[in-house]
Amino acid sequence: MTLGRYRLHLRQPALLREGFAGGFRELPMAVIPPLSLHPESRRLMLQTGEAAQQLTLKLVVRSNTENTGATGVLRVEHPAGWQVEPPQIDLALGPVGDAQTAKFEVTIPPDAPPGQYPLRYIVNSDGRDYDVVLEPVYLGAPGLPYLPDGATCIKEAFITKPAEVTVQVIDITFMPDLKYAYVEGAGDKMMTALSHFGLNFHRVSDDELDFIDLSQFDAVVIGPNAYLVRDNLRKNGARFLTYVEQGGTLIVQYQAYGYQDGDFAPYPFRYHQPHDRVTYEDAPVTLLAPDHPLVNLPNKITADDFDDWVIERGLYFFGEWDPRYEPMLAANDPGEEAKRGGMLVAGYGRGTYVYAAYSFFRQLPAGVPGAFRLLANLLSLPAARILKRTTLLKDVSIFAFMDETQLRAVAQIMSERWLATESWLGHEGDVEDEMYVITQGAVEIIRESSADQVIHVAQPGEVIGEMEVLGHIPRAAAMRAKGNVHLLVISGGDFRALMQIYPDMSARVIQMLVDKMVVTGRENREEVI
Repeated sequence: MTLGRYRLHLRQPALLREGFAGGFRELPMAVIPPLSLHPESRRLMLQTGEAAQQLTLKLVVRSNTENTGATGVLRVEHPAGWQVEPPQIDLALGPVGDAQTAKFEVTIPPDAPPGQYPLRYIVNSDGRDYDVVLEPVYLGAPGLPYLPDGATCIKEAFITKPAEVTVQVIDITFMPDLKYAYVEGAGDKMMTALSHFGLNFHRVSDDELDFIDLSQFDAVVIGPNAYLVRDNLRKNGARFLTYVEQGGTLIVQYQAYGYQDGDFAPYPFRYHQPHDRVTYEDAPVTLLAPDHPLVNLPNKITADDFDDWVIERGLYFFGEWDPRYEPMLAANDPGEEAKRGGMLVAGYGRGTYVYAAYSFFRQLPAGVPGAFRLLANLLSLPAARILKRTTLLKDVSIFAFMDETQLRAVAQIMSERWLATESWLGHEGDVEDEMYVITQGAVEIIRESSADQVIHVAQPGEVIGEMEVLGHIPRAAAMRAKGNVHLLVISGGDFRALMQIYPDMSARVIQMLVDKMVVTGRENREEVI
């Protein structure tokens, strides 16, 4: 077409005009590959290892050809030294909508260094390679009561991305032979991210929340917002705290405001409103308790473990909390004060409670190595707690002679207790059945019958009350906290039961008590002289 001396070109999109169940539509033509590839997983995480490792990869191949169907040969591009079986798979699909599932076995060589390894799916059809995932996006007609699809949409577009899976090899250590339970939360993909690490996890169903024996698990992990989206978990909140009190480890990922309204945590806390969070994914993180097992066992946590986090550090941090919670980490957005309520640990009874508001639910699916390492340390707290207590007991005279088995047995019957300054642990003449190992602070030993004379100030590492427990006699003196005190408590009944299990322990303890009584008697005589 010409207009004067100008030539005009008029263009119009090629449209498919047709009637459909919702009325009439015009769809533009799209050029798409005859076959599209749809991997089961986009990212898989593995632990570094000295032995070769195997992975099973699955994907669906879909036909996009209208009438004749399509054929092709599927293969996987892989890093040098890796093996894939079979080397290729022949495909024969019918017209559009037909699909075929393919499976490859991948062998990863020993000692593969940490890093990301892409595995790319490629299908050759009619002499041309295709390697894309094809995802249609549909717009439905207004007022239709159902979601649109290819037959009912009024507009469509296609999103393509590479058909590949990234294998992330992570330098990480887990404590062996521990058993875990997981209570899934909202939008929770944590179990999928951990599926190739060989961990012994049991997913707790709603029905099991009422009756499952929690004591069989070394640790129970609560998913993000699980207390808000799972009614049966809220109803059984007391069961989970009893589990901790009796020696379990409860790891609670972030929970929104409703969590503070129930008795789900062992000690008081509250959120700020708006809640504390750290939205900068690269905000510096400070280790507040660098000697705590959480940042040392079995992985040494450093600043490098907070590299490459995505979206945020965490959300719904505790704003204020009881002093029996110990903060582990601090972080803040620019211009704000450090927020310390995102990772808190508290002893409760014989066990441990953890509130972990750092966003594992985002970091694990994204393959962030440091988040996996920090989680591995959280999962190791049951073993680390016993290890820490046995190490302490080796330096306490009444337990120093015991072997590792006996020390572990004593560590497992210990519970924790906090005393505020000036509070009394017991009075002279009381008949009680507990002895105590001081781990923090000091305890005054007082003769109330001698005008409240302080006869000794017991320090961390000392055991007090053992004579009365093992001798079944009233307290010879009162005990009062000097400053804030943390104690490990051993029930006399539990300790006497252990001595029946280990007869040699009984004989050694009796001899040590006799020796202590002799020394105490000599000191008393010297005071009189």
